Amino acid sequence: MAKPGMPASVRAVIDQRQSWYLGHLGSIPIYLHWTFVILVGLVLIPRGEHFSMYWASIHLFVLIMAILLHELGHGLAARLMGATGISITLWALGGLCSSRRDIVHAGREIFILACGPLVSLGLWIGSWAALHWAPREFLELPFVLHFLVVTMFVNELLFFFNILPIFPLDGGQIVFHTLRSLIDVRIAAKICLVVAILGSIAYYAYRCYNPETGAVNHDTFLAVMLGFLCYQSFNYLH
Repeated sequence: MAKPGMPASVRAVIDQRQSWYLGHLGSIPIYLHWTFVILVGLVLIPRGEHFSMYWASIHLFVLIMAILLHELGHGLAARLMGATGISITLWALGGLCSSRRDIVHAGREIFILACGPLVSLGLWIGSWAALHWAPREFLELPFVLHFLVVTMFVNELLFFFNILPIFPLDGGQIVFHTLRSLIDVRIAAKICLVVAILGSIAYYAYRCYNPETGAVNHDTFLAVMLGFLCYQSFNYLH
């Protein structure tokens, strides 16, 4: 998720003063926000009798790398568009790429926002292709097979989640910048806020409703995450 291209007076999604410097990915600094422990816990907390810390650790490694590469897509695109002060922060909802840039040109913002999901799409397709066309003896190695399956699943999830039209996700920001290039920015913001709320409700229903039984399997974490995104949408867009 790229940091929303909104005025500097708008409150940031996270406070980077509560983050720790980890190192550089190329020339882009990487930070770890304290809320990232929530995401780690969701992956590593034992679930069921077949839980394996070894495989869970692989899942966590793949997830972190997928998030970093997704945000690196945003960062490199921002640099190509002349942005400065680019950084990546890992936090509870994945990653956040921040940079200093003007937001006069909607097309430039849309390009930066689209590059993150495009990286996830490329990794998803690449791991899918490897699973189908890599040599059989290579895929018979349990670690390799599991690594590719997890990579495909994680990047598929990152791609589809980030293109949801829920501000401040990438898809929601693309909707906003597309609208503001066509209509008054205040009207565009109000439309995006409504779309974010309705989109959150629709996505929650899609993920939790079982059409075969007619039952709704409530997901507390998903509800909290979508509620937080709607709260952030309100802060930015109202």
